[in-house]
Amino acid sequence: MTGVIYLKLRNLGRVLKLNKLINTIIGSTYYEEKFGNKMLGNISNGDVVWDVGANVGFYTEKFLSKVSKSGVVVAFEPSPGSIDKLKDVFENNNNVHIKPIALGECDGEIDMIFEDEPTSVTNRVASIGEEKDTQKVQIRSGDSFVTDNNELLPNVIKIDVEGHELSVIKGMRKILLSKNLRCIAIEIHFEILKNRGEGSAPREIVEILKENGYGISWTDPSHVVAIKK
Repeated sequence: MTGVIYLKLRNLGRVLKLNKLINTIIGSTYYEEKFGNKMLGNISNGDVVWDVGANVGFYTEKFLSKVSKSGVVVAFEPSPGSIDKLKDVFENNNNVHIKPIALGECDGEIDMIFEDEPTSVTNRVASIGEEKDTQKVQIRSGDSFVTDNNELLPNVIKIDVEGHELSVIKGMRKILLSKNLRCIAIEIHFEILKNRGEGSAPREIVEILKENGYGISWTDPSHVVAIKK
């Protein structure tokens, strides 16, 4: 199914308030497995894989098993609690590079909201005017990171950043053009983006990927896997 058709159906489901019902009936586990299997199927021995929004390393570990000892997994995670968990598991593994930063459109600092549970999967970049305690974290664009770490130019990228996904994509324009990169897998948080005033972001993400030569495949209403043609 093409990205445009899927987005139209996704928006229709939201208007009719059916998406939550569908998610409940089918179950998020089914969605995650389908997304994960398609993503992992595009990873080979020796690859460099970016886990953007690694949390505590659920996918980091799966990626590590796919790239084997000749590959590398780069785990980007700005949450201090999640970083501690990642270090507990992977700090002594030379094939995993833990980067305690967020990725975005530019370099600098950004305000994040961290939930009471330090490793919460809903830790996120703060929206403008959001009245919650925030903490500043370092942010870099993917392109800037690669300029300093060319050996870590990715073959596969996974992005799960709670509504910050368009900014991440905009920050890796050069990477998207690279012949090395063949697969980008993204969880798109429609409701968060809508609440942030970025309701057009899912369509923008798809357009950017298509403009850069990627074929779009939706594994479910919230996960897209883009493969270089």
